[in-house]
Amino acid sequence: MAEHALTGARVTVPQAVVLLGLVGMSFLLETAFAGAIRLPGHRALPGAFVLLLLADYLAPLLLVGFAGVTSVVLAATGFAESMTLIGVWLVTAGLIVLARRKEFGKTALCFLLMGILFGFLRSISNAPGFHRTPEILRLAGHLAFGATGGLAAWAAVKGSRRLERKS
Repeated sequence: MAEHALTGARVTVPQAVVLLGLVGMSFLLETAFAGAIRLPGHRALPGAFVLLLLADYLAPLLLVGFAGVTSVVLAATGFAESMTLIGVWLVTAGLIVLARRKEFGKTALCFLLMGILFGFLRSISNAPGFHRTPEILRLAGHLAFGATGGLAAWAAVKGSRRLERKS
């Protein structure tokens, strides 16, 4: 077991494998399945989910570093519509780090708001008119998928904490 750099929480090998699998899932949703999925804003879900989930396991600097590397890779490989995606990931990661300093950072409301923020930033980072979907539907989709990613991360973190308390 490895200890979390800030909280001292123990991360087991199975948890680490699941976390790495989730990171891989986010890349798959952003890359390989991007053309197959046609729902407006679907790419906000994996980003919000992975950032918020990893915030519970990574030290703040590592989370911001992960966000930077991930967004640069996505933007550089052409899977993102623009280089502004880098700012989306870094701003969200920075705000998550700030929120985690307070008790509020562990609440479902915080996870929800950070997911919505990620979705909103993801929506406005796209060039207007890039898609045929009306802008209001795209925004609504990004907000909904960001919120879903945030709440899914909260549920996963809460479930993980419950399992830790039982062992």
